[in-house]
Amino acid sequence: MCKVFWLSVAMLSGTYAGSLLDFSYGILERERGNAESAHAYFDKAYDADPVAMPLVRIIAESRMADGDRSGALEAYQRVIEARPDDHDIAIEYGDFLGKVGKGDSLAERMREEIYRKVLDALPGDLLPVERLIRVARERSDDNRARELLETLDASSEEAIRYYVATTKSLYDSKDEEALARIDKRFGEAMGQHPEWAGIARAASDHFRTTGRM
Repeated sequence: MCKVFWLSVAMLSGTYAGSLLDFSYGILERERGNAESAHAYFDKAYDADPVAMPLVRIIAESRMADGDRSGALEAYQRVIEARPDDHDIAIEYGDFLGKVGKGDSLAERMREEIYRKVLDALPGDLLPVERLIRVARERSDDNRARELLETLDASSEEAIRYYVATTKSLYDSKDEEALARIDKRFGEAMGQHPEWAGIARAASDHFRTTGRM
């Protein structure tokens, strides 16, 4: 319990002292199983500092548990308005909308627009590209997913792995153009980063399984 408590306190750094104290009491009460008391402390801490993300997450989940979806969304909207250039928070809000807004066309549009704005600010970045591809595939729009995939800046091991896996899932295994694009990505990655052992193994497996020992 102590480890969870101090980790949560550390995550709330930068908040008002009173808010931090109330948050700390809330964590302790939650660990003790006193849900009502914990919520009271969290609400008090949130009122003092509504842009602290550990509190925003707790309050949003609490509102959803009470059936107050608009209240949950408002908690995220407040922090988005206060921190408009924090792209990680924007992605998190989009993910939250995807989680709680299934079947709601307005929430789905908001989610996609949030991801688009992040992509506009960070062209080629893996996070918004991956999220927008997910949205496209949920709509069975594989053509749009393919277009988005080719905008990916594959400058990290994670991005290379994502590009290869998604290409394989979006195209027929015998599609020569798709295979050529994978070959090119692996070739560029190994040329620029020969130290990426994981990518070297993945490239080796790719060529072996496609019959090019």
